[in-house]
Amino acid sequence: MAGALVVSGGRFFIHAGGPALPSATLTSDDLRGDVTIQGSRPRRDLFNGVRAV
Repeated sequence: MAGALVVSGGRFFIHAGGPALPSATLTSDDLRGDVTIQGSRPRRDLFNGVRAV
């Protein structure tokens, strides 16, 4: 929420925060290389496992 909870005279007040303005804008000139998109991984690749012998 990025706000504040204020207690005054035994009453509670909530002051909601607002979004901050962006401090920078990223463009394609900021990238180091081509953009690649990786789809979801197969279920068997989501877990690590160790088996003792």
